[in-house]
Amino acid sequence: MKIHALIIAGLTGALLTLTATRAHAVPEQLGLTARVVDAGVPIAGAHTFTIRLFDVVSGGAQRWTESDAATADNGLVYLTLGDQAPLDAAILDGGPLWVELQVDQTVLSPRLPITSAPYAIRAGVAEDAERLGGQAASAFATATHNHAGVYLPVGSALACSSTQKVTGLDGSTGSVVCGPDVDTNTTYTAGAGLVLAGTQFAVNLTGGTCAPGTKVSAVSATGAVTCTADIDTSTAYTAGAGLSLNGTQFAASFAGTGAASTVAHSDHTHPGQCPTGFVTYLYGATTMCIRAFAVPITWYTAVRQCLVDGGQNLCRHEQIVRVRYANSGYAVKGDYWLGDKVDNNMASYTDNAPGTQITQDDIDGTAQVTDTRTGYYCCLERTWF
Repeated sequence: MKIHALIIAGLTGALLTLTATRAHAVPEQLGLTARVVDAGVPIAGAHTFTIRLFDVVSGGAQRWTESDAATADNGLVYLTLGDQAPLDAAILDGGPLWVELQVDQTVLSPRLPITSAPYAIRAGVAEDAERLGGQAASAFATATHNHAGVYLPVGSALACSSTQKVTGLDGSTGSVVCGPDVDTNTTYTAGAGLVLAGTQFAVNLTGGTCAPGTKVSAVSATGAVTCTADIDTSTAYTAGAGLSLNGTQFAASFAGTGAASTVAHSDHTHPGQCPTGFVTYLYGATTMCIRAFAVPITWYTAVRQCLVDGGQNLCRHEQIVRVRYANSGYAVKGDYWLGDKVDNNMASYTDNAPGTQITQDDIDGTAQVTDTRTGYYCCLERTWF
């Protein structure tokens, strides 16, 4: 299908006269009348018309688009642009624009230029340009304005004599108020300990100098100096606790975890501290606090007692194994309750006789309440900081 369109009336826009009250804003809609023919035959019936605005006759950037359903009568189509996507001053900014028409799926060419009539929309911008904050331009002063005397009185007296100075302004007349210039003396003399050369004062340093091995300890009002022995003549130094000396340079003495006479690195760490009554065992960056209670007790009661004694847990089989692995001298007491193994959920305890290995015996829930061991282990893990 070869479709051609003839824009009969072009793009037209209504231009309204703006009043000071701005009763009606400039409409942001345009009327478009076109006659569309297909192979010389005017189209008829319902069609979809898509209108686009571009800033060049071919290619370029699309500035605006809108689609409307309309009925053609003997090829004539009447469209109102802007009822879906407003045509405002940002689109019709005064630059050249071309309109492209698409009928259903067919894009017609060439694009047609928009004449000056649509740019009447910009009258809405010009309307407000005549006012500043709703005020007429005559309500504002120009950049080069002058103030009349009613704003700032200008009196007849604008200066004081050579022996006086301005002390204020007369609010009613605008004249300056003059008073005596009491600081008129320009004759100065140098007192004790000072010398005067022209208009410049300086300290009187003519009181003498100190011999080698002595130093100035005082200056009198007349400028005379007092000399005393320079007792800080020793250049032999030694490094005290926490310091090292290399030639004439002192440095801090860093020594491992340090002692009272040394300093610590800023990135040092502290092992976790165990509560009173617990024995500290270290493995990796973890401190294990262990306490053995030699009290005949059931497993269930031992679990509760560890919690009551400061938030510890009944030592698990894995915790005892890790401590023994990292501390070879650690010995396990025989017949002591331990916590359940990970993912086991069964009570456990040590051998009846202490040995080099830790064994675990599982018992049922009833035995947890009724069976008694000779003691129990409580554990508390602390990380380094």
